[in-house]
Amino acid sequence: HRAVPLMDVPVDPGLLPCPAINAIGVAHYVRPPYTLGLPGRSALIMPDVVADELAIRRLLDEYCLRLELDRFEDWLDLFTPDAVYEVYKLTLTGHAEIANVLGKAPHGVHIGGPARITLDGERAQTLQNYLFISTSSDEWNAGWYHREVVRTATGWKIARCQVKFARKGALPEDARAAGLAFPIGFG
Repeated sequence: HRAVPLMDVPVDPGLLPCPAINAIGVAHYVRPPYTLGLPGRSALIMPDVVADELAIRRLLDEYCLRLELDRFEDWLDLFTPDAVYEVYKLTLTGHAEIANVLGKAPHGVHIGGPARITLDGERAQTLQNYLFISTSSDEWNAGWYHREVVRTATGWKIARCQVKFARKGALPEDARAAGLAFPIGFG
């Protein structure tokens, strides 16, 4: 294990960058498999595990962003065709059922929090907190998304999503979201 300043590029193709940079800007390069020291424990991390976790994190990020910025069909593409979605005491199965119910849900800003990802081969369990603020009313809700994701021929997809509400309410007068416009444009 050796530390290399960021401006130096290793010439040995057997060296891989560790996914973290230390406080003084030094990236660590090691031969796979490598260990990543975590507070109170050390874990053996393989490069493909890191790649899978990054791909799943991107999937979870796209979940919120596609609901806000893209067509609903683009959001549905994040799910397997036979996905199960549990929300509002309903169990929806497949793209058609999910679209029929959730396609009518209010638009808003979905703020996805940090995610806990537990990989198990071709499947993973994720837990992520969220905050939703409607742009069509002054209502909001917060809670957790518990998802099962699976590796498919086209990448990681959501096979099951369970939405657990922690709290719902109305925004106070000085924090109303009604002034936000949908869809949001960047230009």
